[in-house]
Amino acid sequence: MEDLGPQMLPTLRKLSLDDVIRIWAAMSEYTQQTLLMNQAVRIPGIGTFLVVEQQILDVGYSDVTVARPVFLLSETLADVHGLIFTQDNIPDDSAIAKLNYLQIATETDFPQRTVKGCVKEIAFSFCSCLAKRHNAELVFQDLGILVVQGKELQMRFYQNFLKSLDWTGKLLQTFLREVQVSLASPPHMEAGLCI
Repeated sequence: MEDLGPQMLPTLRKLSLDDVIRIWAAMSEYTQQTLLMNQAVRIPGIGTFLVVEQQILDVGYSDVTVARPVFLLSETLADVHGLIFTQDNIPDDSAIAKLNYLQIATETDFPQRTVKGCVKEIAFSFCSCLAKRHNAELVFQDLGILVVQGKELQMRFYQNFLKSLDWTGKLLQTFLREVQVSLASPPHMEAGLCI
């Protein structure tokens, strides 16, 4: 953050680390709750989270429909930084919610403008790391970790989040068996930008 200059991150520079973590954690919680309502959420400058229905072959060799989380990286971000990632398509009937900065502001007791600035500046900081070819991790509390190593990007969802999407456990069992999704263990910190 030091080499970005004070004019590049005015909101983050005014907030304490605890304040930034609190805002990012509330944004992550909003994203998770919106996904659980089967709506997609676009994080400006980063990408879109959504839940898609997928037919899987259960251990008993019968087809089962499960809800699978997907992260779609912003195409602009991928193109600019030459990132390699698996690109799924957003189903035509998917409702994409914008971040509700007012709701996040209400939950954190910060002005809406501060919340919006914080989220956008974290996204900008993450993109700056990518521009410098740094490996980076962006933690979404209780949801997962967006990991960039070299030019490869991967969203690693937490097991508890997968269980909250599919209480039968078939989704988690299938993904563990077929390694179609990367799982992460929650980090020691609550939420934030881990670089």
